[in-house]
Amino acid sequence: MVADFFTPFNVSTLNAHDRDLGSAMATLLPNLPSSSFPNIMIGAGKEGRIYVVNRANMGHFNSACDCQIIQSIPNAVGVAQNDKDLQRNFSTPSYWNGNVYFSGTNDFIKRFRLNTTTSKLTTAPADHSPQTYAFPGSNMVVSANGSGSGILWAVAKGSSILHAYDATKLSKELYNTGQNAARDGLGSSIKFAPPLVVNGKVYVGTRNHLVVYGNF
Repeated sequence: MVADFFTPFNVSTLNAHDRDLGSAMATLLPNLPSSSFPNIMIGAGKEGRIYVVNRANMGHFNSACDCQIIQSIPNAVGVAQNDKDLQRNFSTPSYWNGNVYFSGTNDFIKRFRLNTTTSKLTTAPADHSPQTYAFPGSNMVVSANGSGSGILWAVAKGSSILHAYDATKLSKELYNTGQNAARDGLGSSIKFAPPLVVNGKVYVGTRNHLVVYGNF
């Protein structure tokens, strides 16, 4: 039995042009006790539109608009470089300390701020990474010491480079494995596979190896 659901207003167009919503997973955010919508989920599909949905009442379907959900931000993620290049997002957003991160195709990694009272995102990103990421973007992870020292880790598929950014200021790159490729080279990365951070070490699966970074 389906307990609840949300379907975009333009679902017929999305289906007809292979811009389905299911190209990435949605992220369930922690409880927001000061908000009138304390339980939300955030995601985006191939169209590059961000959806903020109330998990307690997902809104079902409205053929006129997505106005039954908390927020819909069109053209927010990914860049279509030509008429055939319309699959903009394959990235599951990451969340940390009031920030939501997206990495779309041919686009910068973008940081959006979350208003914890309204449960809405800023409609424009607060900042973005220095580099753009080609297809399929990057699935990211944030490591932190509680609410401080946040680092966003992302793997560039085309160049097989692991990047580390200041999670509060993405324009500040802290490190990347291309800086000393002979020592830190990642090898052939796998698309869609996110890094994993455990006990101060970063693990990245490649085609042939599990590569581990940290202080040894």
